[in-house]
Amino acid sequence: MKNLFVEDLRVIAAGLPSDPQEWPHIPCPTCKRSGLLVDSLAEEESPLSKSQQAGGFDWDPSYIHGKFHAVLKCPKSKCETVRLVGTTGHWETEKYGWDQYYEPLFFLPELPLIQDFGTCPLSVRDRIEAASAVLWVDPSSAANRLRAAVEELMNHHRVPRMGINKKNDEFRLSLASRIEQFSANRPDLSDVVDPLTAIRWLGNAGSHDTVLKVSDALDAVEILTHIIHRLYDTSGEMLIKKVEDVNARRGMPMSRSLDSPPF
Repeated sequence: MKNLFVEDLRVIAAGLPSDPQEWPHIPCPTCKRSGLLVDSLAEEESPLSKSQQAGGFDWDPSYIHGKFHAVLKCPKSKCETVRLVGTTGHWETEKYGWDQYYEPLFFLPELPLIQDFGTCPLSVRDRIEAASAVLWVDPSSAANRLRAAVEELMNHHRVPRMGINKKNDEFRLSLASRIEQFSANRPDLSDVVDPLTAIRWLGNAGSHDTVLKVSDALDAVEILTHIIHRLYDTSGEMLIKKVEDVNARRGMPMSRSLDSPPF
């Protein structure tokens, strides 16, 4: 199943345009259905930017930069207000010349990454939400937290964390070893082994000197979405039961009590 949130976040990561009316769909973290609207927007040019404009060198609008904060609200009044903080600058476009953009650094509360977790364990959800909290400011850390979600998946499937060496000493198993054990235990789920490994590689890269981009972390989210749907999505089973029930009744409506409304 396609993760529409990831598609939205990829557009956001490319930079928000100068006109808030043209901002892309920003998913509401409360209802996960509506898009957030800009209630207020304030920005401040940095002292360095101001001083560069007064300098005598070959200046252009790319030197104009600063910070901004915005208040975002969902059309549904019961949803939580979201605060957005980031940086602003200017880029050159073929159509309009120089144009301003806004680059997000923090959303509070964080934006959702996955629409439906099915029966996925809470511990896995917690790691994914932790990744969302740092996605924009530190995508390398976000990728590492998504790797931790895979560790939690292994825990849920009872893959041991510890091994015993020849000296009977305990040692912590690597995630690669745990994925191999998972593959041996569940040959019926062999199709998720490569996706699990891909998230492990991205998380490993985020743990070292490699500086990942938001798009890299979103790749991990997209892969993890596929894994979660494969392991914990029960909608297919429910649909099969519904089909069997309709066929058993030959399409006739279910019997209702006399007190039940006819709708």
